[in-house]
Amino acid sequence: MAGLRKYWWVLGLLGAGVVLALLLRSGENPGSPVAAVKAFTRAARAGDRDGVMRHLGPGTLAALEREARQATGLAGGHRVVTARELLEVGVGEPAYDPVGYREISNQDGRATVEVRGPGGRLDVVKLVRKDGRWLIELR
Repeated sequence: MAGLRKYWWVLGLLGAGVVLALLLRSGENPGSPVAAVKAFTRAARAGDRDGVMRHLGPGTLAALEREARQATGLAGGHRVVTARELLEVGVGEPAYDPVGYREISNQDGRATVEVRGPGGRLDVVKLVRKDGRWLIELR
């Protein structure tokens, strides 16, 4: 067993090489705005509210919190509504399957990603960089 321990670093290095090769092959930086939009889309389609919340920017989160407080007020305080509950994810069929993503801009902590769909559909997603992560701003 002691003889095998000295080879663990080789396995770790090989594993890191495989991950790097896959990233280079995909042509996508895992910390890029495009990667953030794809991760957000996957979470939403999977119905993963917590995953969606992790990808939302501060402006969107603040708006959801305001709306949650208003909903709680409308309920007369009998029920506390959370921002997470206001998200409707994974409900029904997706509007479309994206066929392509393109980073349009990336400057001063703000980015814009174009999401192309079938039939020429085009959506634009705004992002902000906070604490080293790209986050989606829906508002």
